[in-house]
Amino acid sequence: MLFGLGAFSLPATHREPLVTVFRSISETMFKVTHMVMRYAPVGVFALIAVTVANFGFSSLWPLAKLVLLVHSPFCSSRWDAGNCGAPVRVKRLDPDSYSER
Repeated sequence: MLFGLGAFSLPATHREPLVTVFRSISETMFKVTHMVMRYAPVGVFALIAVTVANFGFSSLWPLAKLVLLVHSPFCSSRWDAGNCGAPVRVKRLDPDSYSER
């Protein structure tokens, strides 16, 4: 925070190169994160495949129970929407109707 305040107080000629460097670093980190997230499903599949190979299909039962345990509160809170996968329905409010009150 203090570094940002100090950088903000610099003249524009000194501040712009600093902003350019930080934007480049930020963009680079987003690219690295994108690459990692792109291959994450492959890694999860490989880990599950190794687990099944070592311990058999019975090792998937605790994982299935965990998935049900994690998703059941979400599904029960979405019960009013009709089904578990329904998109969130939001009523749009008209700001003019509040100004007339």
